Amino acid sequence: MKWVILGAVVLAAILWLAARSREGGRRPASAADLRRKLQKLTHDAAVAERLVEAEMKRHPDLAEREILRRVIRRLERDRGR
Repeated sequence: MKWVILGAVVLAAILWLAARSREGGRRPASAADLRRKLQKLTHDAAVAERLVEAEMKRHPDLAEREILRRVIRRLERDRGR
């Protein structure tokens, strides 16, 4: 009886993981989420906005989310995180 229950639990876990991987796992971060993360990294709204504006000048064709991702990635890289 223990093996049947264990098998059912393992099967359920495998099915859950397979379904989750098809869905893509996590939802993409929204622009608001990314702005909050940037604010947390810089601790200063003015600095965060200047970084975003500078990146927008470099890449005017990119969407806001991609700009925010680039700024965050650059900050984390430069800080060695």
